[in-house]
Amino acid sequence: MDTNNKIMSRIEKSPGIPALVASQIIDLIADGRLKPGEKLPSEQEMTQLFGISRISLREAMKLLEAREYIETRGRKGKFIQSMVNTVKTPIEEIISMNYKKIWELLEVRRILDSQAAAIACKNATQKDLERLKNVKDQALDLGPDQILHDIKNGGIIYTSFFDIVAESTGNTIFVHLRKSVN
Repeated sequence: MDTNNKIMSRIEKSPGIPALVASQIIDLIADGRLKPGEKLPSEQEMTQLFGISRISLREAMKLLEAREYIETRGRKGKFIQSMVNTVKTPIEEIISMNYKKIWELLEVRRILDSQAAAIACKNATQKDLERLKNVKDQALDLGPDQILHDIKNGGIIYTSFFDIVAESTGNTIFVHLRKSVN
């Protein structure tokens, strides 16, 4: 992890050290400076960065795991989980009880996607624009008619486009909302 971009600051001694560490990491996730799938620094690196004991760090990691912000992958280390929970959301519950509600969800998606596109037009970086061009080229290679008919390849291209648009907003809430609505 590049600690220059994702600054973890020392924690002053107090009984609530694990909660303070957990809070700082949650803020980094919410700000998009720590991304889903990203590996956290080693235990030794984090104790040095925070200036805390291993015991306090381990308690913080337990809190983050319990709240499903991170996951342990054996000896590989600790990784940031997606903020989209694997448990059914209220939206999924509503749709599972009344499948016709999917049309209402699609209306909401259209609003979110159009607003994301408007904001992305203002905030997109050169890298975002290159990613969008790449998706456009993939769509042209597949053929415009196949985007909606080729469920596997077209679906990947279609989803990638809207994911990149959401990410191009620079607004992490858009990204998380898009994932939860998907």
